[in-house]
Amino acid sequence: MSALSDPAHPDFLPPRQRLVEQAWRDHPEHERLVELKHERHSDGMSAWQTVWQDDPDDLTWSELVFRPVDPFDGRGPYRLGRWPHQWLDQQEQHWQARLTELDA
Repeated sequence: MSALSDPAHPDFLPPRQRLVEQAWRDHPEHERLVELKHERHSDGMSAWQTVWQDDPDDLTWSELVFRPVDPFDGRGPYRLGRWPHQWLDQQEQHWQARLTELDA
């Protein structure tokens, strides 16, 4: 069985999902992020979210941030990582090509 045909294998995951998991796991404030991830609003919805966005300092890069859902929450975001758009696109294309090969 190849890695991509085994859903339990990390290479089976889309590239951005693998990056999210690795960034979370390797972040120096991992324990704090886990605490914040468990915060809920009174309606039970998560108070924090992980989002991809353009890096405001360099729009050719994407950054992965963990930030409050409420834009009026005074706590700032945590940068989990950043990668060039072009590299992310290439990783996605390579992953899609490997999936296509498996279907052949």
